[in-house]
Amino acid sequence: KTEVSFKANETVTLTPTILPATTTNTVVVWTTTDEKVAIVDANGEVTAIGVGEATITATTTDGSNLSASCAVTVLPTPGDVNNDASVNVTDIVTVASYIVGKTTDIFIFEAADMTKDGNINIVDIVAIANIILNGGTASNVSSQRCAPNSSDVIKIEDFAAGKNQSQQVAIEMTNASDYSACQMDIRLPKGMSIAECELASAATDHMVAYRELPDGAVRVLVYSLTCQTLQNSEEGIIRLRTTTDNRFEGGEIVVENILFADRGQNEYRLYDSVANVNLATGVSATEVDCVVYAENRSIVIISPCDQQATITSVDGVSRTYSLNEGRNEIAAPQAGVYIVTLADKTSKVMVK
Repeated sequence: KTEVSFKANETVTLTPTILPATTTNTVVVWTTTDEKVAIVDANGEVTAIGVGEATITATTTDGSNLSASCAVTVLPTPGDVNNDASVNVTDIVTVASYIVGKTTDIFIFEAADMTKDGNINIVDIVAIANIILNGGTASNVSSQRCAPNSSDVIKIEDFAAGKNQSQQVAIEMTNASDYSACQMDIRLPKGMSIAECELASAATDHMVAYRELPDGAVRVLVYSLTCQTLQNSEEGIIRLRTTTDNRFEGGEIVVENILFADRGQNEYRLYDSVANVNLATGVSATEVDCVVYAENRSIVIISPCDQQATITSVDGVSRTYSLNEGRNEIAAPQAGVYIVTLADKTSKVMVK
């Protein structure tokens, strides 16, 4: 053979034809041009390692230096994003990480691109989930550019927020369609950030992933490992806990690049949504709760006023810190649960 194609972790044995038939030395040496794509043993058995192309060559050992080569193409296995010869929940998590911009050690783009459109998005996650649910069988993936019902919208109610304040914001979905997963990009006004993103009651059997993109938008994914349908709920799909600092002067929250997928792996795009956020004035420090969360091996406390906080570390040692109004960042060198006490309120913070 001069060319052969197969999938990762499959094997094929190549047998060279040695002429003339009377040749007494029929031993050949096998080599590969790329061991990351395919390896070959002394008997000519080729094992696919990773997606790509390599050349397998058999060279004579009788002094003639004659050789024959075979081009090997290793094709991706649909859904096997981490190239471990199995399509499972790890592949879904890997794709979710990729979409929100997190790097992974192994990511086979061609295996993740289930729609074959050159983009990786929430529809590909639903397609991989269906492979798992169907016992390894990939079904066809279709695509639509708009929602099937004009009433299908994402919205955030207008609200007011003060400087150095925490606010809970619900992202609602009004729809008549059976969606299973969604993704969206959220742009916040200057001085406002997302401290936490959690699922609301519409996503009863789902997971959420989010991360700030290089352009400043926050990408949010909501998906189900079992392709369960998102429910209609007044509480919305997700709840954002936003925080503001001294730079905040109001503005708009824009939700864009809104993409939904149903269990049949159909893709739907919804119109952008905009909410007005007004700067609230006259908000006293006692009316505003402190915001406490973990970030990059630190405990972040956004305080409405100058005050003291007591933090009990993983080893049980308690220390008192003087906080300034606004953002305070306190190093947390050990991973684990920290207990933060402010006035009469206690919070537990998990540092990873």
